[in-house]
Amino acid sequence: MLTSEVVCYQSLTWQRSHRKVIVIDHSSVFSGLLVDRVVGIEQFTRDQYRAEAIDSDSPFAAYNHGKFSKDGQDWYVFMPSMLARDLDYIDAAI
Repeated sequence: MLTSEVVCYQSLTWQRSHRKVIVIDHSSVFSGLLVDRVVGIEQFTRDQYRAEAIDSDSPFAAYNHGKFSKDGQDWYVFMPSMLARDLDYIDAAI
């Protein structure tokens, strides 16, 4: 099930001036993630969704929930709620 909490991302060239913070407010976890860049808001249809996981060697693999494909680009879905349930993340965030 897709929810409003999904964050889609692409691999982009990092530029320090574009850093932003994504806030996770899930259950008893309130924390922030520093991201290299925010591209903007992208709209997708259900038909563009594929239940295809990101490569298993990606650091995002445990928090991935498929991808959207649009205009030849893949936008992988990052689920902050899955990260907020990871005990290693909780330990590091405290």
